Amino acid sequence: MRMLGKPLALLALDVAALMPGIFVPAVRGLASFDWAGTASVVAGLTALIAALSTLGAGGKGGAPTAVTGVLFAIAAASALAWWWSLRHASSPVADLRLFRLPRFGWATAATLMICVGMFAVMFFIPLYLQYYQHYAPMAATAALAPATAVALAVGIAGGWITDRAGPVLPAFAGFTLLGIGFVLFAFLSPATPAWYVETGLIITGAGMALPLSPTALVAITAVGEGSEGEAAGIFNLAHNFGRPLGLGTLGIAFATASIATYHAVFWGAAAYMLTAMAIALGLRAPRPATPRQARELEGVR
Repeated sequence: MRMLGKPLALLALDVAALMPGIFVPAVRGLASFDWAGTASVVAGLTALIAALSTLGAGGKGGAPTAVTGVLFAIAAASALAWWWSLRHASSPVADLRLFRLPRFGWATAATLMICVGMFAVMFFIPLYLQYYQHYAPMAATAALAPATAVALAVGIAGGWITDRAGPVLPAFAGFTLLGIGFVLFAFLSPATPAWYVETGLIITGAGMALPLSPTALVAITAVGEGSEGEAAGIFNLAHNFGRPLGLGTLGIAFATASIATYHAVFWGAAAYMLTAMAIALGLRAPRPATPRQARELEGVR
């Protein structure tokens, strides 16, 4: 897992650059921009991702080190700095009142889970193919092509289904397919035939694509006019953070030379998807807000 360290730490900076809805709120003006909050978010994400990657460094059981402790401490201190900024900045870097809207919160959690599942497939399956099926690196990458092709087609279908059946069905079905695929992968062995692996890839390809449209639709439509850009920024941040979160947590005890650790990774990914299935149920149409809830959400939707 040593190879994950620098890329995952740098990914936090990429996430910040990709979040214009949060980090570059031009309509508020640069004079009121929350520089302290932005710096604390970037520093905290960078430290957290680096800490997760060091837990699995070298694939030797995930023993924490002094560096790991320091990184987690930096992440915690950055979180406190962000909390202070949220309370005192005139224009905080992110309006967390959006999470008072349950459907927005569920959709944001769901998109994070999509990326956890997506990158569990994209990272660990090529490693399995290289170390146990003796594929060349390019061939192992090309083996993902069926999953990619299916994902492209099913992603379009996910939007069509959402328009006609609502967001819960495609999101729940997608996470269910991902879970089934990970259970299949949990039984991989050096003698597993190629058709078995490709079947799992086709199933997971469909699973990772189905929830994309419904979660995005719910996240944006759950908030009121004037908050869509910020909601999109938070939503995309969660989506991107699912990548290092999944790789960091699933890879803690991972070792390329131990097939048992592959099994542990895929059982862990299946557990993530079981949680995601429950989250998908939160995408259903909301009940009318009570007068008290309406007052609390004033200015948010």
